Amino acid sequence: MQALYFKRYGQHPAIRAFVEGITAAAIGAFSGAVVVLATCSLVDVPTLVLAAGLSVVFKMWRIKG
Repeated sequence: MQALYFKRYGQHPAIRAFVEGITAAAIGAFSGAVVVLATCSLVDVPTLVLAAGLSVVFKMWRIKG
């Protein structure tokens, strides 16, 4: 049933613009939340080192996978 609506209205310029706007808003909200949580939780050297190490591991894992 939903695919029928997608096929019918999915290429409509106003719908596409709305979806792109919602996507941008969600990315902005998540990015803001990450910044706030990071500044509250990354307060000492061991935590910073752990976060940097985990980001490197996840980056390598994404490249290999």
